[in-house]
Amino acid sequence: MKKINILNWFYIITLTALVIITTIKIYNFHGSSRYYYSSSVTAPYAYPVYVQDIYFILEGDEQGQINHEQVNGHAYHWGDADVDGSTTQERLPKALVLKYASYRENAFYNDTIALPSKVIAAVFERAGQRNIYKTLSAESGRDVQGLMFLIGIANKGQIVVWLQGNKFEQKLLTYKLHSWQPKEEMDYDHQFYFADTYMKAFDENLPDSCKKLIASGLDKNANYADSSTRYLQFGN
Repeated sequence: MKKINILNWFYIITLTALVIITTIKIYNFHGSSRYYYSSSVTAPYAYPVYVQDIYFILEGDEQGQINHEQVNGHAYHWGDADVDGSTTQERLPKALVLKYASYRENAFYNDTIALPSKVIAAVFERAGQRNIYKTLSAESGRDVQGLMFLIGIANKGQIVVWLQGNKFEQKLLTYKLHSWQPKEEMDYDHQFYFADTYMKAFDENLPDSCKKLIASGLDKNANYADSSTRYLQFGN
């Protein structure tokens, strides 16, 4: 009889734990609003960077993907974005995690930046009424409307985050990073280097046109964090 009681208690405890876990999962899924949005990275052509890692921390502590392939390929200029054609609703971001190397500054940066969550939520909540949603994807005849986060990696370790839409752009924050000297190996184009050889690998893959701009001293004293993305000038 004692063994039976112990077994019954085991089943009760197990069932209770499963109910609690299921309830938490349901709450986490429905506990905060979800929206359509895309995310991209931009950097000045004269200040090339290689992004080793970048993602959002979303409400609920999930990770949100941020496109950075084009900026790593040094194909874009300041303000250019790589729209990913997002077709999945996600929670809004509450923090930005990034780790990158700046070639011209011969520096490495790594930090987690808190985002203005209330400001972001307010923009999304009123986006439909203000008619500022833009088309993110039109595949298979499905017109997905949303907003875009653009993360600007400026010179001098400065990070700028904008929220963009239809004839709409709002700067969410400007944040100053401090460089650090990493001791571990770091990724560059799927190969790993220590800090003392990292920039040599960077140099070997950098376009000659970019190297010439840097050698000419172009934008040597520029402060890109205070400059425009020209997003609205092009009628977006």
